[in-house]
Amino acid sequence: MSSIAKIPESPSVDAEAPSLAPEHAELLVALDRMLTVGSYYPPGHEKYREVAAAAHRAVARAAGPQGVVAIEITEPGLTMGLSFAPADGREAKRLHKMLMPLDIALAPIAFMYFMYGRFYFAKLYIASTDCDTCRLCEEKCPTASIRMINKRPFWKFTCESCMRCINICPRQAIQASHSLAVVIAVASSLLPIAIMLKILNAHIPAALQKPVDFIINWGISLTLYFIISGTVFWLIRLKWINKLFSATSLTKYWRRYIAPGIKPRDY
Repeated sequence: MSSIAKIPESPSVDAEAPSLAPEHAELLVALDRMLTVGSYYPPGHEKYREVAAAAHRAVARAAGPQGVVAIEITEPGLTMGLSFAPADGREAKRLHKMLMPLDIALAPIAFMYFMYGRFYFAKLYIASTDCDTCRLCEEKCPTASIRMINKRPFWKFTCESCMRCINICPRQAIQASHSLAVVIAVASSLLPIAIMLKILNAHIPAALQKPVDFIINWGISLTLYFIISGTVFWLIRLKWINKLFSATSLTKYWRRYIAPGIKPRDY
């Protein structure tokens, strides 16, 4: 529990505020465990249920009869109801540092990932010649983004790159191909695209050129992601091409991780 902190109400007046109440401190600890420990286990696992139940109890206690937990992140620290924890306190440090000002600073990156990155990463997954078509990746994908085509897994644009398929593949046959990433990146920055945009801009009002260019670039990029990854998907049926893309995938040399006591089919 943090010590009593002072919240400045004005430049010249300080007001004492109670330290973070026990039920609020317990809530933060429970949520932290849910986001860390709980994320390593599938929902049906005993450990997941244990952590989730603890979080549920903590939320109920913190909400009280009103059924509401108000959390405010400010420059001085974390406020929950009438209790307060300074930004450098044990309870508030994690949330405070993560939520402010990092969220604002990362907003442009989050937008570009939403528009480009998630589709780009979704198309980097390949199955090596070690794949035996067990279909485990397809069955356990949390977003149902994998489907089998000609007995090989194919990743759709809805893939969120959680990498569960990589970790649970019994033969470690699934890779995120870094060489394919380079091919897609180079193809998406081809000179003809820039020339086309320059010609198009000559017929568009200056105020609309940037948004129009962005939309066109976005459409072209997604089309190229799909065409190139689709072409590679068919080409890797040739063993030597498959081995080339697999050997140049750094994930081939990474260890896989599953929480202790968990088996791939438990998900």
